[in-house]
Amino acid sequence: MTLGSTASPSKVSPHLPPLPPLLRSRSLSPPLSQTPHRSARSITPPPQSNGTLGPGPATPSHQTWQTIKKRKWTHLTPETSQPAAPSLFTSRNRFDELSHLSEDDMRRSDEDLPATAGTPRAQQPREYKPPPIYVYGVTNYQDMASYLTATLEEEQYYFKALTDETIKINVSTSDSYRRLIKRLHADNVIHHTYQPRGERAYRVVLRHLHHSIHPDTIEGELEDLGHTARNVLNIRHRLTKAPLPLYFVDLEPRDNNKTIYDLQFLCNMKITVEAPRRKTSIVQCTRCQSYGHTKT
Repeated sequence: MTLGSTASPSKVSPHLPPLPPLLRSRSLSPPLSQTPHRSARSITPPPQSNGTLGPGPATPSHQTWQTIKKRKWTHLTPETSQPAAPSLFTSRNRFDELSHLSEDDMRRSDEDLPATAGTPRAQQPREYKPPPIYVYGVTNYQDMASYLTATLEEEQYYFKALTDETIKINVSTSDSYRRLIKRLHADNVIHHTYQPRGERAYRVVLRHLHHSIHPDTIEGELEDLGHTARNVLNIRHRLTKAPLPLYFVDLEPRDNNKTIYDLQFLCNMKITVEAPRRKTSIVQCTRCQSYGHTKT
């Protein structure tokens, strides 16, 4: 055999005995790991941790797009924890001036207070702001201001100009509101306003009460229970106008209005007291057909 020549599979070394045909075919077959049919995937185990957690030096991976970082465990101990920085904001105690007083002095000062100041806030009558008044068709502001000055003082009201020659009047007190409304009604001035919140009736619905019961009987029963009824109205069906076992009851505004929901029997009948359903449609005036109010 010369250099550069390739030995054929049939030729063997002259120093070794010839192999049988079966063994010769097996020795020429490729090993099992080099078979092209299925190649076993090489699974790279995760890097061994050295018991630390946290960012550390990067370890190269078998992939060019991946870099595994070592983690470092950190245990916070009272020796290694850093003390909190002192706050730069200092607040002043507003009760330092009372620190020299004893409990007896504080108790004696509470007894010296008047009874009006010691009453709970819920028992004191609440004052509501008067609703605004809308006047339409105002063409001369100066004449209107002179007209209102004859009824109210200038410090008790102020104006706000709106579109379509409309003036919005806001008054400061309830007495000024009543005097101005009375003057506008007497002079037939076109306007509209809302009912003061302190004068609104507390409306509830009485369910399962027979429609033949007279409203005066219901008012008498409620009067015995400590509720003053301003109006009692039987509810009728919207289409057929047939009477229903439902009643609208308007109570005078008092502190015990909400206790009516605890009522279970009235006129020897088992009833249920509910709050009226809120209307989702836009209200419209029945006189001037304008939206936003019901009556002028």
